[in-house]
Amino acid sequence: MLIDFACSNFRSIKNKQVISMVTGSAENHLDHVMQFDGYGLLKANLIFGPNASGKTNLFKAILYSRDYILKHPAMWGSPGGEHLIGRNRFASPDAGATRFEYSMETCGEQYRYGFEVTEDPHAQDGEMGRNLITGEWLYQIYADIDDEPIFERRLEDGRILLKFGRGVQECEHGIPDSRETLVLTAVGESIKAGGAIAFGASRDPAETDAWSEDHRRFLDASEKVYRWFRDTLAVISPNEAPRHVPDYRREENAIALSEIMSKLDLGIREIDPKVGWARADGRETEGAVSGDDIACGSVRPVFKIYHHGIERPFDVSDESEGAKWLLDLAQILIYDESDRTYVVDEIDRCLHPLMTYDIVEYFISKSFEKNKQLVATAHQAMLIDPKLLRRDEIVFVEKDMDGITSMFSLDDYRERPGENVMGYYLDGRYGAVPRISLHY
Repeated sequence: MLIDFACSNFRSIKNKQVISMVTGSAENHLDHVMQFDGYGLLKANLIFGPNASGKTNLFKAILYSRDYILKHPAMWGSPGGEHLIGRNRFASPDAGATRFEYSMETCGEQYRYGFEVTEDPHAQDGEMGRNLITGEWLYQIYADIDDEPIFERRLEDGRILLKFGRGVQECEHGIPDSRETLVLTAVGESIKAGGAIAFGASRDPAETDAWSEDHRRFLDASEKVYRWFRDTLAVISPNEAPRHVPDYRREENAIALSEIMSKLDLGIREIDPKVGWARADGRETEGAVSGDDIACGSVRPVFKIYHHGIERPFDVSDESEGAKWLLDLAQILIYDESDRTYVVDEIDRCLHPLMTYDIVEYFISKSFEKNKQLVATAHQAMLIDPKLLRRDEIVFVEKDMDGITSMFSLDDYRERPGENVMGYYLDGRYGAVPRISLHY
């Protein structure tokens, strides 16, 4: 589960901004809280603000950092592609590195992982568009003692150094393309390779006598954190191929999708459970589709949709934009036993306010006894409702006159029970509303 996410110097986010899932002072909706070791985590965090305030930049910070962790630089395509952090920098190159940091709960333990990245100022001719990792770290979090270092990476005089645990001894970083490759990415590559460690040693415990306990702890913790990014953190956007889509080859998932879509007043009576798959370019796949293909979003399901009173099936392309978006959102409504943190940009896109309200309410109600979270950006003020959300589940975003994004929570305000919070927001009491001057 996500504990918090922080970033700085990314697009309009200059100063450190934090999305926190830790409970605040709100005392209602106790069933919205998951209890862990000494603290509670929220089920939901909805982020509101005017257009161009930076809501989507917060979402892109999560998307970018997650993809940077899960993809080796060679997978990003040609130099200068979307992986280049300099293209997304708020400030000038001398303003320092872009910083991302996550705290998460996974496998019954809490970790804090982050990295700093900037444009490589020493890239040779023909290497323009290279990144440079200037720092990376992983700590285990404890409730009653200081955080325990797992590994730290730093850059000194062009040398990339690694330190494991609390020791003072550092070693050279031996990963190919190491200047722009994260240690956590290398661990992930070793998992894909069937266990071969990128640091030049076997993962077989019988062959790791030369490795210290710190090294073994590093490998165990890094693998857990990498799998959290790969398997638990699900990012959903209208501009991205959906990931972590339920495997609709399983009949129970296909039936659940059909039942959900038929209850949303879209005129849909059934979705064909005999699903095919298409690549990003729209071409249907030939041959088998793997679970990894589905999880990483390299394929998406192809549906046949049946409407009331019409016998012939419709393709997804025949549906309204709202219905298409609901098909992508359906994964947050189809429940399994796995932990999942969903991060959704513009959850209310193309949807009636009552539709969005019911989706959020349904998600929270169905996840009472499961470790599932929803972080979403939205515009619809109807969602700013104490009957739906706790004060600490409502966050506002705005920009100052210099275009710099800042965040603050409704929990910073002490409204009495029964106050018209939505009305106060629309009246500008909290800020984070558009200042329109068309009539002046």
